Amino acid sequence: MTLLVIGALSKDGYKLASYAHTPAADSLAYLFGQLAFAPLLFLVIAAIRNGVKGAKLRSSSASAGKQALIFFVIAISVVASLKIYGEYYFSRQDVISGEARTDIVQSFMSGCVRSQQNMAANLGATETQMDSYCNCLASSLGSLTYKQIGMSNAMDYIKRAIEPAVPACQAKR
Repeated sequence: MTLLVIGALSKDGYKLASYAHTPAADSLAYLFGQLAFAPLLFLVIAAIRNGVKGAKLRSSSASAGKQALIFFVIAISVVASLKIYGEYYFSRQDVISGEARTDIVQSFMSGCVRSQQNMAANLGATETQMDSYCNCLASSLGSLTYKQIGMSNAMDYIKRAIEPAVPACQAKR
């Protein structure tokens, strides 16, 4: 859990917020991996310690059911906190910057280049020309806000942001 808090406060804040904001199988697996890392580390350390020393396990006064319940309460609290964090992160009207901008530009570039390669009109275009065109369009994404990217119709905002740049970017090609 502390790894998630540190991630939220560091440069991984955007990734963490986007994982929590758009729950999908891969994002849930990532978050579970982050949550399960520390307990699994303690389990491995205990197993090694008990195996090396040959120590007998001491009986526990706490029931396994009670410990499992505590774990699930903590896990649900963390998931709820992450959901609130994701909602807060993507409710800001600030222009996207830093790691978030880099991630969005990289995603846009890979999708743009793929779509340009598949267009019949670009059969004679070189890879450099297509990269230049997509890079030009990606630079026009600078006006997007976190709130626009966090909305379900984010692609509409992206299209509106690049539309004015299309003629100028085509002229550079």
